[in-house]
Order: sequence, then structure tokens, then C-alpha cells
Amino acid sequence: MKYIDAHLHINYSGFRKELIDNYLKDPELEFCLLHTWQELRPSIPSLYQPLPLEDILEIKSQYPDRLVPFFAPDPTDPNWQQLMESALANGVKGCGELKVNLKWSDHALDDYLDFLNKKDYRC
Repeated sequence: MKYIDAHLHINYSGFRKELIDNYLKDPELEFCLLHTWQELRPSIPSLYQPLPLEDILEIKSQYPDRLVPFFAPDPTDPNWQQLMESALANGVKGCGELKVNLKWSDHALDDYLDFLNKKDYRC
């Protein structure tokens, strides 16, 4: 039985791009979902490490059938919609992992979630 790694970060917690080749050699691993991290005002700045979209798109190009890129721009970024549109146009398959210090009732999420709900995602 094969499995899917639904939560993978590149260049985070010691897992550098150079290590992905060995990780993907596992014959039981079908594919991985790669996630970014963009947070303009991290609640714990010492733990925050920006994980840019460019890094996952670069590594995705080397393993197009094994890595599925996801992007979650910070909803408080005034350019979040343009960033997401560009990401989707460049092969990103959806929004994930949204790591911001906002409550679901925060109005900054209203347009963000409406925008995402209108997209037709295909992995």
C-alpha cells in the first residue's frame, strides 16, 4: 500500500532541498504535498522561517510527478490575491498551509476564503 505525505516543507527544520532525492526513493511513497510559509506578522517571530514559493516551484520542476505545490499567502498582505493568482498560473494546486495569527471571524479572511472557494483545483 502506498502513502502520501500531505505535509512537507523544503528548507525547514533541517530538511534541505538536497535531501529530497533520498526521501522520494521510498517505493511506498506515492507523492508529497509541499507547503510554503508566509506570515507578515508572526505571532512567535523566533519560530518563523519564511518558506518562499520559489523554493517549492524549483524543486517541483525536478520531480513533477512526485511533488504537488501548495501556497498560502498571508491574507493581510495587500497583494495576496495577485500572489495567489500568479502561484496558480505557475503550477500551484491549491491553498495550504495557512499559518497566520487570525481568527476565522477576522474580516481579512472573508475575501480570501471567497476567492479560494471560487477556484477549480485539480491535482
